[in-house]
Amino acid sequence: MRPTLLPGMEFYNDSNLTNVTEEDVGNIFLMPWWQQLVFSAMFGIMIFVATGGNAIVMWIVLAHKRMRSVTNYFLVNLSLADTMVATLNVIFNFVYMKDGDWPFGDAYCKISNFIAIVSVAASVFTLVAISFDRYMAIMHPLKPRMSRSTTLNICVWIWVFSILLSFPNLLYSMTIIEEFQDGGNRVICFMFWPDGPSNESNQEYIYNVVILVVTYVLPITSMTFTYFRVGRELWGSQSIGECTQKQIESVNSKRKVIINLSQILY
Repeated sequence: MRPTLLPGMEFYNDSNLTNVTEEDVGNIFLMPWWQQLVFSAMFGIMIFVATGGNAIVMWIVLAHKRMRSVTNYFLVNLSLADTMVATLNVIFNFVYMKDGDWPFGDAYCKISNFIAIVSVAASVFTLVAISFDRYMAIMHPLKPRMSRSTTLNICVWIWVFSILLSFPNLLYSMTIIEEFQDGGNRVICFMFWPDGPSNESNQEYIYNVVILVVTYVLPITSMTFTYFRVGRELWGSQSIGECTQKQIESVNSKRKVIINLSQILY
């Protein structure tokens, strides 16, 4: 369906833009051919590695029964979210960035923006779940671990909360046509909230603050606490009596775990 200019969106017409010069008569967002070539190569490699790597992780865990541990189920959930954003969002947004035009229609504009937030939220929530699982395993080793059903339920609720958080993108994402002085035009995929377009909407501002708090501030605070406690426990643990070579290697192994956890966190 051909997108149209809606009432209240006339500010996208070139005749009403205050910063338009005589040279701005065409699609100034179209990149030169050499930039398109460079970005195509970079994004192609990135998408191939992201999709292939995450697909291998999912296959290893799901196809081999002995790999189906609590942590690995969370890793599958994380890989699924990363694969979704690589295949269902990044590819289409790359074409949008490269050509300065959205050719995929109004429906997929909604889906693409929806997938972007869903995948980010699911990835972050899964990392928080992994940090909590590691915290319980190390700080409370005598307590029973999460069962398979509990882990799967957590994964389901992660996706439910992620979908709810991203739902406004389905409601308010849309496409419009920006017209140029030379008679050409381009299609724009963006969000138009009930109180106005993205660059003028207070609702957009509140939504972005919520996204910041829920997907960054709270998770980074939670993971900082859990990994700090885990790191202090592993780094400060000492063996009783004379240390053997095997005990020394165990301590060094624990310290490597701390370094790996800090890399995940930061």
